[in-house]
Amino acid sequence: MNDWLILFITALVLLAFYLGFKIIALQNELEEMERLKKEIYNLGENMSAVESKEEAFELILDSTLRIIRKVNKGSILMLDEDGLFRFKASRGYPEDLKHVFFRMEEIYLYKCNGFSDTAIINNPAKFNKDFLHKEKYEELKSSGDLDDIYYVLSSPIRINDKIIGILNIDSMDSLVTFNQDDINMMNHIKNELELSLKNFLSQENHRYSATHDDLTDLYNRRSLRELLNKEIKKVKKYNTTSQLVLIDLDDFKIINDTFGHESGDKALLKFSSVMKKVTLPKDICARMSGDEFVIIFNDSTIEDVERRLSYIEKEIAVSSDSVSPMYFSYGITSINPEDNLTGEELLMRADKKMYALKKNKKVKIST
Repeated sequence: MNDWLILFITALVLLAFYLGFKIIALQNELEEMERLKKEIYNLGENMSAVESKEEAFELILDSTLRIIRKVNKGSILMLDEDGLFRFKASRGYPEDLKHVFFRMEEIYLYKCNGFSDTAIINNPAKFNKDFLHKEKYEELKSSGDLDDIYYVLSSPIRINDKIIGILNIDSMDSLVTFNQDDINMMNHIKNELELSLKNFLSQENHRYSATHDDLTDLYNRRSLRELLNKEIKKVKKYNTTSQLVLIDLDDFKIINDTFGHESGDKALLKFSSVMKKVTLPKDICARMSGDEFVIIFNDSTIEDVERRLSYIEKEIAVSSDSVSPMYFSYGITSINPEDNLTGEELLMRADKKMYALKKNKKVKIST
């Protein structure tokens, strides 16, 4: 009888331990679910505040690495308009990685399942060595310790059922593997990421339309004024000098009246294209009105600006099948740290210089 009682008590103790472990496991699972919900909620909140695609991609990658806490390295590749995949965000790798690009057939996930689902890549270095051209493989190797990756959890990013990118998280430890639970977690994250990214890209398109000229894709008048005020503050902060150039196409009305508005639009597109050629990413190009443009050359001298304007003059003076020769007048004014001029005052100063040049041209022609 005593033996049965001991066995019964022992069974009760074991059951209590078992239930205790189950309760702890359930609590941990609930805490993990709560953490996941919080991360995804924070992602949605933070995505509404970012101002560029680069920030959005970095935010998505950081959130994924925090949710799947096995690793701290990863990357996001996005499909560009030229049909190539490029790294837009990475963690744990040098910036050089952003210069590497891939064709669709060079992507493991495409070879594996045609971007249909999340997959675990074992020994990605072997795949890269077998399927990439030698030059591409060497370039990839030189951009980071990619040969040391043992496993990759790779997931397609889709919007409106179209592949737009790939999200990868990487394990550099042979003992840290991915499993079906990680795939399920990634798919859950991915669905939320795609929704957040879709909303962001939609808002970005609206923002872009509000700040850019429809025809030329240059900044519009409203956004130029904001950017000019920022440039004035930057010049004062860093004690540099930038140059503001106001440009007006000469006799543009004649092009419209003689050849039609379609030819006028082609002329404006050609001019804006040449403008972009002579400017750097740090410079600002804007279309103020029909035939009036502004360029802000960041941290430049007047001599350098005049050389670049001379290049524009030579390029647009050459006629083509669709665009007749064009000429323009301009006014340059310096944005100096010691000046206390407002954006409007700078534009007025450049405008006066531009009209003085235009008037001088007409005087020479008449004489």
